[in-house]
Amino acid sequence: MQKGVIYTKEKNEVERMTFSRNLNNKLNCKAFATISVNKNLRVGEEFRIFQEELPRGTARIISVSRHFLASEITDTMAYIATGFDRIQAIKILKQEWKRIDWQKEKFCFVVFKFIDDDF
Repeated sequence: MQKGVIYTKEKNEVERMTFSRNLNNKLNCKAFATISVNKNLRVGEEFRIFQEELPRGTARIISVSRHFLASEITDTMAYIATGFDRIQAIKILKQEWKRIDWQKEKFCFVVFKFIDDDF
């Protein structure tokens, strides 16, 4: 199975966002943050959140940061999104997203809030 965060959408349904791992146990919280390569995310968008095939609930984006390079990921962002420092977080992200240009790819820091939950 592909790792990382996967976005899928069925016709007339809320888009599905699937996480391959629950880093920092963030999906167990009422709100969580992630570092994303998807630059089209917008405040107010809603997603059905899954960990692998396990539904976690519907979450709404409440904040999307400016776009930044991997070299600009801070320890604070890394700890919040993954539970690890920036060096380890970047290693984890590189395992998840193997097909991107790590020197040029832009990321964003996204905060979600669950608006219902299935757990």
